[in-house]
Amino acid sequence: MLFTDAKHFPVASEAVKGLPVEIVLTEKLPAKADTEKLATLDSMLAAGPGTFKPTTAAQDAVAALLYTSGTTADPKGVMLTHANLMGEVKSVFARLQVGPGDAVLGILPMFHVLAQMANLMLPLTQGARVVYLETLNTTELLRALQERGITIFAVVPQFFYLIHEKIFKEITGRGTLATRVIRSLMAVNRGLRKVGFNAGRLFFGKIHATFGGKIRYLITGGSRFDPAIALNRIENFYRQVITAH
Repeated sequence: MLFTDAKHFPVASEAVKGLPVEIVLTEKLPAKADTEKLATLDSMLAAGPGTFKPTTAAQDAVAALLYTSGTTADPKGVMLTHANLMGEVKSVFARLQVGPGDAVLGILPMFHVLAQMANLMLPLTQGARVVYLETLNTTELLRALQERGITIFAVVPQFFYLIHEKIFKEITGRGTLATRVIRSLMAVNRGLRKVGFNAGRLFFGKIHATFGGKIRYLITGGSRFDPAIALNRIENFYRQVITAH
């Protein structure tokens, strides 16, 4: 089966022509579509499992085939086995407590392995809710954080760099005194954290409110995270910063 949206339906149809492959649309059926080898995700979910039965896959069987971005070399196909995926599940949830009360905001493209794992597969194994943005811009991002009860935010480091830059740009714009006060509060909170108390929500309530006030974990991966930003500057604004490699 090949899953596609309506926009890419013509390309998908051409790709499977003459092949024993059925197309499943994630949206409504397009006009004048050949329905012989076509189904929609909604109709499949409405029909229920029927006679389908779970199958057993070998641990070393390939579960996903992804391609690297080609940033440092030519793109390469990466074979992820079922053991790879389940190993990730076990290692992550040995440290993080995630459940049906959590909501994960996904903004990374699904061809990114971090997005597939952190924004889709891992939350679903724990029954957590996943929220995706239809349009990626600052307004929609902040609205989702504030209105959808987001508790987990997993993105590449660049997003945190942008957030960090925006926060400190605003602080600097308020003058030298405000900057000194903020940095003093950060220093105080670093000391408090060493004895097990985090006053971040008290000291920096407005910043927490910008992120909806329910964030429990900020997760980053995909590339090296600048420790100066992770540890020395931004840590006091959040309860958790988890770096995933």
